[in-house]
Amino acid sequence: MVEELWCHAVRFLDMYRTGDHSGHIGQLYQFEDQTGILETHRQCLAQPYEDSQVDMKIMYYELIRMMTNYERENCKDPELYDSTKSVGKIEGYQELTNKLQRFLNQRFILDIEELNKKHAGDNIAIYGDQNINQKIDDLEKSFNILAANNKILSESCASLESKNEILEGEIETLKEKILEPQDNKEGTPMATDLVLTS
Repeated sequence: MVEELWCHAVRFLDMYRTGDHSGHIGQLYQFEDQTGILETHRQCLAQPYEDSQVDMKIMYYELIRMMTNYERENCKDPELYDSTKSVGKIEGYQELTNKLQRFLNQRFILDIEELNKKHAGDNIAIYGDQNINQKIDDLEKSFNILAANNKILSESCASLESKNEILEGEIETLKEKILEPQDNKEGTPMATDLVLTS
């Protein structure tokens, strides 16, 4: 319950920090808080904030103080809670925290770069798919043109074959007509021969 309130408070503060001051402080209190912390905070500080008697820094200081008090009061083992709070006082703790933060930041940067590369790969794949689709469309158009040309050529070929058969038949008929008079009149002189002999 308190963890959700922490997240909500951080989100609102981040919105405020990034320059979006148009959000009214009422947005901070719109969160459904089961702990009652926000309602108490609103009753104590909302009006002074509106009247510019306190600034956002004080608002958050008090909210953080109220949430940590709530956590301490509702912790099953208050001594354990206090001992975890005193870890920050150990020598070198801040340096360790800073190193951990730098490590996490570097890891986030690498993860973001990897996601960007993957996203760029997705874009390339999408472009490749579009390019392949365009090539397929072009091939289909070329195929349709070739099929139409093939049909025309087939029809022309069939027509030529038909004409060729007719011509071959006519040639055979002419050969027969030419050879037939020679077969019947082998012994008889031809008219041309007669003309020459007379």
